[in-house]
Amino acid sequence: MVIDVFYMKTCRFRDTEPCSSMQGLFCNDESPKARYSMVPCGTTNCPCCHSIENSSNHRFINGYTTYLNCPATCTTSNVVYVMTCPCGQYEFIDSTSGTLATALTYHRLVYNHMMHSFLTGTPIYHEMMTHQERCQHLIMKKMRLYQHSAHCPVAIQLFLEHNPAYWCFISKSKEEVEQENDLYARIVRDTRSEFVYMLPRRTNQEKKVARLLTGVSLPTTVRHFSSVQIQKQRIFFDRLLLSPVDELPYVEADLYKMKIIVVLPTDESIILRYIIETLFITHSETKLNMICPIGIDPEQRYGQPYDHQWFYSIKHRTLSTRESILSLIETIKELNQRPSNDHDDDDNNH
Repeated sequence: MVIDVFYMKTCRFRDTEPCSSMQGLFCNDESPKARYSMVPCGTTNCPCCHSIENSSNHRFINGYTTYLNCPATCTTSNVVYVMTCPCGQYEFIDSTSGTLATALTYHRLVYNHMMHSFLTGTPIYHEMMTHQERCQHLIMKKMRLYQHSAHCPVAIQLFLEHNPAYWCFISKSKEEVEQENDLYARIVRDTRSEFVYMLPRRTNQEKKVARLLTGVSLPTTVRHFSSVQIQKQRIFFDRLLLSPVDELPYVEADLYKMKIIVVLPTDESIILRYIIETLFITHSETKLNMICPIGIDPEQRYGQPYDHQWFYSIKHRTLSTRESILSLIETIKELNQRPSNDHDDDDNNH
């Protein structure tokens, strides 16, 4: 077996033929060669193929290389696959008895949901979640796979490019905040729009918005939210609460590249699939998998799955302009004047 290459040889399944009768599961003295590739499935407007990296081999971050053992598409089932963060420094290996397309759909749903939860401080369906669902959400938040994507500057920047409404949850430097607050205050004064400083009426809707606002992570001592950002956060949550239940507040972004690294026989056992998956994890030393030698802390072996100072690398596109602040003020005015019949009783005492 070559130390640097784990090469899964196959017998005769899924239209493959062994190179010679002398070859077994691992390499002997011969150098492995790419014989098969993963290619687009050919379905018009396939929602998966544009997100899946097509190739015949994969070189892991630690230099470990594997070669695809069978022809494959996103519809191939019983596979082991790798997920690579766009930062190029973190990988995750998983397997499925289903297809890569199904796995991609699931992971895309979860890591975008986790990105929303991380930036806003609250799961999307928090109000409707059962206790069991909230516990499951907390467990998934602790997975290194989702912790990393929600803290990786490259992944966050990619998510923000698809969803600019979330920029209000990215704190700014003290200098940026002071500059934006000065412009905001001048425009409020010049347009006599001091109503933006008044607390909104205590409707049931506003109380729900206030609860969601308390979940937003407070910036550090060197990072802050501007007045404009705080107002935009309020508007974001107001619109979120009024939107249909089946309407996501974001456009799903592909925060990981996915690739099949092994195709298994259709009649393979679950245990065999897990053994092959584990072999790949241990040999490629993927940082986002939790498998470690007994008694070793994953953080000691792989380090933190994210950088605590992730926000330093997030670059805001531009500061707010006079036009954008005037538009914001108009939105706040419409929000404050929105009629409602669900006031608290103590509203009449103010």
